[in-house]
Amino acid sequence: MKKLLLAMVAIFIFVSCGNSTTDKNEITEKINTVYENQASIYDRTIDSSLFSEDLMRLMNRMVTVTQLDEERIKNSEYPTEKPVVLEGSVFSSLYDGYTSFEINKVKIDGDKAEAIVDFKFESPNNESWSDTVELINENGWKIDNVIFSDKYGSYTDLKQKLTVVAEEFVE
Repeated sequence: MKKLLLAMVAIFIFVSCGNSTTDKNEITEKINTVYENQASIYDRTIDSSLFSEDLMRLMNRMVTVTQLDEERIKNSEYPTEKPVVLEGSVFSSLYDGYTSFEINKVKIDGDKAEAIVDFKFESPNNESWSDTVELINENGWKIDNVIFSDKYGSYTDLKQKLTVVAEEFVE
């Protein structure tokens, strides 16, 4: 009986560690995919396998707002006016983006996870900072938000940035 109990405990530990490693690998893959491309949300169709439903909704809303504003401007007295658009690096704190990144730490708590991502921007100032990527498990790990470093910018996180910029169109 004692051997059976020990075997069950060993199997439980092995399976638990395996799932954690699998989850961390999936999270790392998703983050790497987003940050290796440094693409704007306007450059291509947004990949729904990378982002949560809520974040997808906000990004798609931003794209739609920009398209509507471009159409409004095209038909206005001022066709060279600049539309409402999300500028600069979308998924990192520094407007100018980054020249390199590294996932520092991944912490999983149930269906939520966060990863600390360290960035560098090679420039005369050699900027460096860390942002926190929040993920949720929606039939697979997906990025739900990015908490920006308070070192740069006026937005606390990606969701706030998407909401505030899109609301400029409404005003």
